[in-house]
Amino acid sequence: MVKIIIGSFAAGSALAAGFFMLATKLDAQAMPALAVVHPRRYVSEVKIVATETLAVEKEIQPVSTTPYEDFVAKIDAYKQENTSTISVQFFGDIMLDRNVAKMMGKRGLDYLFEHIGPTSSKRLFGGADLLIANLEGPFATVRVPTSKSIAFRFDPALALQLQTYGFDAFSLANNHTLDMGVKNVAFTQKILQQNEFGFFGYQTKENDASWWVAEKGLSEKITFVGFNNTDHPLNMAGAKKVMDQAKAQARYVFVFMHWGDEYKRISNQNQRTLAHWLIDNGATAVIGGHPHVIQEMEIYQGKPIYYSLGNFIFDQYFSKETQQGISVGFILQDGIIKEAQVFPFYSQKSQVYAMSSADRENFFSWFTSNSRLK
Repeated sequence: MVKIIIGSFAAGSALAAGFFMLATKLDAQAMPALAVVHPRRYVSEVKIVATETLAVEKEIQPVSTTPYEDFVAKIDAYKQENTSTISVQFFGDIMLDRNVAKMMGKRGLDYLFEHIGPTSSKRLFGGADLLIANLEGPFATVRVPTSKSIAFRFDPALALQLQTYGFDAFSLANNHTLDMGVKNVAFTQKILQQNEFGFFGYQTKENDASWWVAEKGLSEKITFVGFNNTDHPLNMAGAKKVMDQAKAQARYVFVFMHWGDEYKRISNQNQRTLAHWLIDNGATAVIGGHPHVIQEMEIYQGKPIYYSLGNFIFDQYFSKETQQGISVGFILQDGIIKEAQVFPFYSQKSQVYAMSSADRENFFSWFTSNSRLK
């Protein structure tokens, strides 16, 4: 049975009916469980009897836990059922320079995460086996002269502080990895290794550095792949070789893409074509970033594509959209995604908060209406 968890849609509501209608178009054998998190936890368990018929088995009354705590409880339940269960969570861009650095200079790294970190009552991370994000720039001890109009440099001391928040690995496949030159890419990798982080991806190459295998403390391996398709057009032959290597390492292959048009809330055709190619070449799921705003998701061949998670830690204070983001959590078992869940948030002066009920309602109304789930 495939479960589709619909959060906050009261039974019979127009929004719920619309989502159910989309769900009937999906391949019951191929589709993973999708959990769309909403402020009121009206959760229905839905059984796909046939690809055109849905039967509601039961409705669970609202629960008092937050959506994220509900997700963590589901991880525990799956692990009790099957000890091979693995969970992984993704965030978008982390940028630790400019105004973010100024705010941390006054209040420390804790300022960024104090309302959503592992010890917060409204935490948005800390419960999954693996925590992955995009590191939008290099560590460097001093700023290097550059012709780039926008170039980032992160204080190396911040790496140890990021470790205290439980991050496991970072994608370096983005258009800012080389901001402080080639030597500081190597320095960034060294700093990450010294602090026991994994890393994957490069700004201008598709090679062995493009992928990383997580296995420590896990029941089985997961491969993470990072590709940049912004200032560096993706070399498809190189990408194919990387995907083949990644698939040979593990049953699960997550691809973190840097792509798309900045500030556009809908993906472009190039993103979609590339996302489909990645799925066709073995990706378990595709995660995107670079547009600095949230983009829609898609189910393709039963696999989820999140075109842009939006900003996580950034200082683009000029619009509401650039101060919103999503995190995506996955529960994996027996080689497939059992559940995928979205957690929306917003930031003020780079300090991140869980969305209010009204904002979550508005966000998911937009998200479901623009996503392609059939």
